[in-house]
Amino acid sequence: MISTPAARRYRFAKPLIVVGIMVISIVAWFTLRPKSHQHCIKAAIFILHGYAAEHGGAYPKNDRGWGDAMLSFAPSPDNTDWVKYFVGVDDDGAHLIRALKSGEDVIEDRCTRIYVEGLTEKSDSGIAILFDRNSVKGGDHFRGFPGQKPLREVITVCGQHLMVKDPEWPSFVAKQRELLKNEGFAGSEISRYYGPEKN
Repeated sequence: MISTPAARRYRFAKPLIVVGIMVISIVAWFTLRPKSHQHCIKAAIFILHGYAAEHGGAYPKNDRGWGDAMLSFAPSPDNTDWVKYFVGVDDDGAHLIRALKSGEDVIEDRCTRIYVEGLTEKSDSGIAILFDRNSVKGGDHFRGFPGQKPLREVITVCGQHLMVKDPEWPSFVAKQRELLKNEGFAGSEISRYYGPEKN
């Protein structure tokens, strides 16, 4: 087969075209990709364990409720960096920041992540200490990615990160109720986190 100048030019240009397409694809992906993972619940593990390490292994508890107990994670009233890890998808945490600065009570119904207060590092390792109130497709980590199922992200006392899909949630809650009862929590306390028990 005779090699013409045009054929030789095409042979050398082909790899450049492929590389060009790859570069454009990568740039487009980072520009247009779903805006997910803005409230990394995994980062909350370090804040939780850091607090416990400074308080004899105990996690915070507050007489005004678990919403106010979360404010104990603030290093200072002016430091609000921690808030994004304790709120769920599309929550800017303004209600927590306002309560932190003003001293007002945290309205727990507005909290998008639920914190289970009164636990310690010696509590059952499988107990969920922080979890999403509502499920979101893909959770915070994979929100907006195609084909994702609705789920809640969870952190346990031992720092395990779980992604619990909607069909698994009822059995997860049933197990959590059992673990909290074994931990000495009254039914009324458990209902503050998981709602009234269904008969």
